[in-house]
Amino acid sequence: MGPTPYDAKELAELARLVDSLVTFQDPGRQLETEGVQSKMDLLERALGAWRVRHRCLENSLTLETFLQSKMLVDDTTIQFCLPGKTRALGSGTPPIQLQPRLLQFLLLHHQHKLAVYDIIDKFISIIWNELDVLDFKRTQTGVTVQTVHDLRRRWKPHKERLLAAGSEQATSIRFHRVCRWMARVEQMPEGQDHDHDLGLVSLWIAFNSLYGQWDCQKREPRPDRESWRVFIDRILKLDHDDCVSAALQEHKRLVRLPSLFALSF
Repeated sequence: MGPTPYDAKELAELARLVDSLVTFQDPGRQLETEGVQSKMDLLERALGAWRVRHRCLENSLTLETFLQSKMLVDDTTIQFCLPGKTRALGSGTPPIQLQPRLLQFLLLHHQHKLAVYDIIDKFISIIWNELDVLDFKRTQTGVTVQTVHDLRRRWKPHKERLLAAGSEQATSIRFHRVCRWMARVEQMPEGQDHDHDLGLVSLWIAFNSLYGQWDCQKREPRPDRESWRVFIDRILKLDHDDCVSAALQEHKRLVRLPSLFALSF
């Protein structure tokens, strides 16, 4: 893997400190391990809950700045030393370098009855040590910081449940369509070369794949505003942690609240 901001010694000290400070009880065996990894998982969730509670979902520190910082760990404290100036780090491993090996890997494993993203997961585990830290940079979706790959992994158990129940595939098709269009946006270059118009249209198509409804009697799509209102009402009822409200507050300068709420409520 490419250069990391901290050497192995400091990361080992961080793991040791977390291991000594964090304790947990897990009678139902909800966690996969009892080691420091589970403690890191719990700590990460706790930090995420703090962000939601205090409505500061967006991390103000860029990954590029973080990677050029230093960390010092002792028995009781963690000290971060941020750089006075930062330099451009690029965007990670060029995809063209990985495409031939990925295609070869897909050809070898396509008959193993695995989903494509599961095959890619295995491929990443093989080339892990060759990847750059920036290859793991995540993109924002508004409420949480998730990649399309993350969303697909979280969707997988629900997809399997629907298949086992013999349910219709409409939901799975919707989700596949959403991920496909969101992935197109993720793959677009950042900076001056980013096509904002194409990105907006692609994200809107993904959103439409979620809220669009079909009128079986009229054999045509239901009115857009009606479908949108029903979808958002359902999301708000399920949003017990007020993630939608927190996201709107976080990005209130970018969102025209009056027009949004006029359509939504």
